[in-house]
Amino acid sequence: MQSSIAILGYGNLGQSIVKGLLTSGNYQKSDLILLEKNEEIIAKATKEGFQINEDLSSIKEIKQLIICVKPHACLSILEKIKPFLDISKAEVVSFVSMITLEQMNAIIGENCKVIRAMTNLATGQNTGVVGYSILGNTISKEIQVLLESIGWIKKMEEEMLDALTVISGCGLGFVLRYIRALSQAALQIGFDVQTAEKVVRKTIEGSLSILESGEHPEEIIDRVTTPRGLTIYGLNEMEHNGFSSALIKAVVATYDKMK
Repeated sequence: MQSSIAILGYGNLGQSIVKGLLTSGNYQKSDLILLEKNEEIIAKATKEGFQINEDLSSIKEIKQLIICVKPHACLSILEKIKPFLDISKAEVVSFVSMITLEQMNAIIGENCKVIRAMTNLATGQNTGVVGYSILGNTISKEIQVLLESIGWIKKMEEEMLDALTVISGCGLGFVLRYIRALSQAALQIGFDVQTAEKVVRKTIEGSLSILESGEHPEEIIDRVTTPRGLTIYGLNEMEHNGFSSALIKAVVATYDKMK
């Protein structure tokens, strides 16, 4: 069976996207071909039963090309891909940060459908945040299904994709660092490791389920806090030590680093 989707780069993000595509039920391994040169990754993917190809000419018949390489390598790889890409039918989806639509179109050509997207590792659980930008008005039905298979999608101005990378991509690390700190605190006040992690995870899940009702976080916080209560005491201690300020500064510093 001819593969319809090629994934160029099978690192952490590429693996997460592939996992999301497969677990969505919309795709099978036979629909995918992986383009990768790293021997260790090739061995891993082969063991997992994927079609692997190091030859870029293998993309001639594909309908969608997903690019998940490092920014410094992206443009040179596009130059190598161009002779083999059938721009009359292929669509390119780039998940490469800092490489713009204009830069990609300058190489591939304006007649090729190019979508620039950003997401995070939660794509593997079909719960990624997927922001995308295009030069035209709409994406194809096939690309919409592909993106929705890995998470919640939102069309946005290209200039906002870097901001999305920080909030959703890097933000995943920020949230997990908070979770780890809360787990460490639970250990300090007496929980064993397994119970601490379970209690914290369930607390996070519960918090998110309340947010799904549409309430603002501060409204929920107001319901949790009481005069002279424990929660307001702890919240004030967090703010006295710069919790909100530290997080905001981390986000802004990370965003500035991208510029």
